[in-house]
Amino acid sequence: MTIKTTTIAAGILLAFGAALPVFALDVSVDGTADINGGSAGASAGASVKAHGRTGLSAQADGATTGAHASANLATRIEKAKDRAKEEIARRVAALGDLGDKVGGMAKVTADVKTSISGTVQTQVSALSALQAKIEADTDIDTLKTDIKSITQSYRIFMLVLPQGRITTAADHVQVTAETLAALAGKLSTRITEAQGTGKDVTAATALLTDMNAKIASAKAQADAAVSLTASLKPDNGDKAAMDANKAALKDAQAKLKIAREDLKAARKDAGDIVKALRGMRTDATATASTSVGTQ
Repeated sequence: MTIKTTTIAAGILLAFGAALPVFALDVSVDGTADINGGSAGASAGASVKAHGRTGLSAQADGATTGAHASANLATRIEKAKDRAKEEIARRVAALGDLGDKVGGMAKVTADVKTSISGTVQTQVSALSALQAKIEADTDIDTLKTDIKSITQSYRIFMLVLPQGRITTAADHVQVTAETLAALAGKLSTRITEAQGTGKDVTAATALLTDMNAKIASAKAQADAAVSLTASLKPDNGDKAAMDANKAALKDAQAKLKIAREDLKAARKDAGDIVKALRGMRTDATATASTSVGTQ
């Protein structure tokens, strides 16, 4: 009985003893799980903090990028304003030169001179106002629109200056035509004198007629060129108006070309008349010498 009891007790102890390591393992696993869980939590917390720092870093990067973008935009705006200022100054200077030329015109009518001078002053004032507006612009889109208007709304180089050049050229044609007309008058007197001495002035008279016709044509072409362009206004982006302005300027330039060719022909006629008259004097001298020698 004792042996059995002892054996049973030993068996129970062995059984409990065998169970103890299993319990200890469970605790260990639980403990490890807790620790790992704690580590995982700590890691998760650290990760959240890390992500938080990453978010702050992203915000900082975003702020830096935004600052760079703002700086770049400000630089672009300033460069655009500087360029616009140069373009406006170039146009104002050209208008000033045109104004000086208008003041020196001799043959165009007072109304034409007044009209051109008024256009010049109006454009200079408008460009000055535009310059002030551009300087005050802070919005890039508004600035772009204002800069675009330098070429589209005013058309200094496309319209106003060509108008002025055409009028100036027409004035020069008129001055030259009047000079040639005065010369034609003198040549007419010489031809009449030669005719009075019995000379054959048929060729000289024909040349004089052609000369006077060319002078009249040149003056008419110059007047037409001025009439075609005097009332033209900037198109302000209207394509139909722009095309009409271009056509008028082209037509006026063609008329001035004809006027110059007429003046060139008139000069040639004058030269040929002078040669003919000289020939008549030579003939007269030769005839007189022969007459004296014969006597």
